[in-house]
This record gives sequence, structure tokens and C-alpha cells, in this order.
Amino acid sequence: MNRPNDNWRPYVTNVLRDYYTYKRMEKEAHSQKITAQYNKGRGGSGVSRTTESAAMRSGLTRQQRRELDAVEKAVRSTRRGPDGKLRVKVMEMVYFRDTHTIEGAAQNVHVSYKTAWRWTDNFIRLTGKYLGLE
Repeated sequence: MNRPNDNWRPYVTNVLRDYYTYKRMEKEAHSQKITAQYNKGRGGSGVSRTTESAAMRSGLTRQQRRELDAVEKAVRSTRRGPDGKLRVKVMEMVYFRDTHTIEGAAQNVHVSYKTAWRWTDNFIRLTGKYLGLE
């Protein structure tokens, strides 16, 4: 059950659902080819502005970067704890990939619904803490 001051939970849940999108955006921004194309002759038809395009490409906004960092920090912290790999697997299924409900993820990793719910609740709170919300 949500506590009275948990009005930030839906925001954190959306951040978790956007995690893989942010990872993809970051990867695309860094994978841009940034080498200049040189032509031997003057006025070549193949003008290349890949370096300029990469510089103009923003990748992630400051807020998105902050959210991505908070989720990654929560994932690292959770992995180090007891049952860390299982907990992160539940988060991946429920929030990151959005392929399972909490109940389905619990069945997949062979824990009770209540345990999986508690793990997701703790992860949401941890991410909120890293975002400075709790």
C-alpha cells in the first residue's frame, strides 16, 4: 500500500519503463560516425557532415540522463544485495521490458507474489531515493 507521501511513485514507475529507451538513445548518440570525409577533387558531390550531425544530436536531455543514472545506480545496488540477480530479473520483466505482471514474474523466478511485490516496491523506493524524491 502506498504511503501518504508517495505521490512520486507513478513518476518513478514511468522512469523505470523508459529505462531501455534511454539506454538505446544513449547508445545511438555515441555510435554516430564522426570522421570527416575527404574528397580529392574540389566540389565533390559527396559532402559529408557526419561530425556536425553528431555534435547537433543531443542524445539524452539532462533530466533523462539523471533518470538513467538513478536507475543504473539502483540496479547496481540491488544486484549486490541478497537475491540480487533474481530481483533485477523481476524488474526487467515487469518494468524494463514490460513483458510480465508482478505475478507472472514471481512465477518465472519461483518466488511468491508477495515477495516479488516487496522487491518491486523496494526497487521503486530505491530509485526514488537516488532521484532525490524520497
